[in-house]
Amino acid sequence: MDPLEQVKKLREEYERSLDAAESRRVAYHEAVLDLYRSGTPLREIATGLGLSHQRVHQIVSGEPPRRRNLGKAAGGIAGVLVLIAATFGALWLAHEPLFVPTAQIPAVITMRDYQAVGRVVQRGLNARVIWRRKQIGLRIVQHVYAQSPAPGKRVTKGSTVILYVEIPAKHWRCAEPNNKPCPTTYFYKALS
Repeated sequence: MDPLEQVKKLREEYERSLDAAESRRVAYHEAVLDLYRSGTPLREIATGLGLSHQRVHQIVSGEPPRRRNLGKAAGGIAGVLVLIAATFGALWLAHEPLFVPTAQIPAVITMRDYQAVGRVVQRGLNARVIWRRKQIGLRIVQHVYAQSPAPGKRVTKGSTVILYVEIPAKHWRCAEPNNKPCPTTYFYKALS
């Protein structure tokens, strides 16, 4: 016998058995429906047949049995994963560091130098104080007159904020012992 003819014969037998199974299913459902119409309660039919009362209700009402659709569940999970990936991609495109602690630069202009350093270090940032000999005005001596980066900007913790502080003009001396010249820069490390 030709292999193709053998496959055709098996297919015909398979289709006949499917038709027979379908006709037996219909007869079975009609018998259950007849039991229900004769006044037998659903729970009693279910107990006698070893089914749940919900399944008997489906048979009586003509609803097809609900099958768990794993494809829908997998599609839902895939959708969530795509949404998460899109979020991370958008954050990456926006150059937002993920899972990196950040701090906002405090506004410290016009504060005394030691107060400004304290405020910056409290935020987890390093402070570099640059003393400039300027003659802006006596009221701003030893006060911050400029800072970089600008206040309000978010930076990674541990970044350095530069504070520019006015000190008296050259002919004035610092309060350093032995009239040593004032240092022009200090660096304050953030507390970990």
